[in-house]
Amino acid sequence: MLVRSLALVLTVLSFSPIPVFAWGNIGHEAVGFIAEKALSSRAKAKVKKILDGQSLPEASTWADTVRRHEEWRHTAWYHFTKVPDGVSYQSFLSSMNSPVDRARGDVVLALVKAENIVTSESSSPEARKMALAFLIHFIGDIHQPFHSGRDEDKGGNQISLVWQGEETNLHSLWDSSLIRSSFPALDSLPPLEQAEAYAAAIDTISPSQRRAWLRGYFDTWTDESVSARVRPYEGFARNQEQYRRNYIEVVNRRILQAGYRLGALLNSYFDPAASTLLQGWANSARAFDGRAKSALGSTYLNRILLNPISKADPETQALLSL
Repeated sequence: MLVRSLALVLTVLSFSPIPVFAWGNIGHEAVGFIAEKALSSRAKAKVKKILDGQSLPEASTWADTVRRHEEWRHTAWYHFTKVPDGVSYQSFLSSMNSPVDRARGDVVLALVKAENIVTSESSSPEARKMALAFLIHFIGDIHQPFHSGRDEDKGGNQISLVWQGEETNLHSLWDSSLIRSSFPALDSLPPLEQAEAYAAAIDTISPSQRRAWLRGYFDTWTDESVSARVRPYEGFARNQEQYRRNYIEVVNRRILQAGYRLGALLNSYFDPAASTLLQGWANSARAFDGRAKSALGSTYLNRILLNPISKADPETQALLSL
């Protein structure tokens, strides 16, 4: 049984930003700013209504905020996946035989669940708002290469290093330190303005390049991250300035891809007549669902819970303790 008390609903409806873990606030908010530029006026109005007036940048960090609370702890597993080097997400999914891994889920499966809730007119307003906030955030996550990281080092979190005199780890370096090191002037701006300025600074991509990105689906975007993360495991200790120059362009590109794809995806949901849509989105979603059902069973999405659950509930206590 799922418990939804008034206190939990109030937690759900509060998108107050606090320090986060993936891309950092600046990256997730930049994805939101880029996506909003790509929205048609009709899609923008629909998104704003679902989010109770909040913008995409404002809603983009909520998923990191709530996972710190006990009733949302199960969603921590939805921020990443663990695809090995040289393996496609689909192959990884087919080999997900562990009952624990199946119960926990991952970012790609959580995105599919969020999409189903957001696009269903039968979803409650609260459920759609939560699902849309998760979707906005998780699109950013799957474009961060180390959120599709190697299981043996927890996506780079267990690789310690010193970056410009400060102790950190490889995952955190890619979350925010590469951006901060490359755009130091951003620190003088208020938080949300930092993301807006960063998005404007990197958005020099031609319209034709943007359109070329508007294909694929959650699994293929994850495959891109798996490929992009391999080389960055080397070189950060030898020449940090060279490493920064080499990889800030990868970071910038992934932020832009996440933003424009999110915008096109939301247009596809809410304004199919818009000029910028995700190519073949509906077919890709159906094809993925078929492959996932074949690999994980027809009820695979029932395990993905995008709502608060009670620790005291015996039916969900096992999930919380994984």
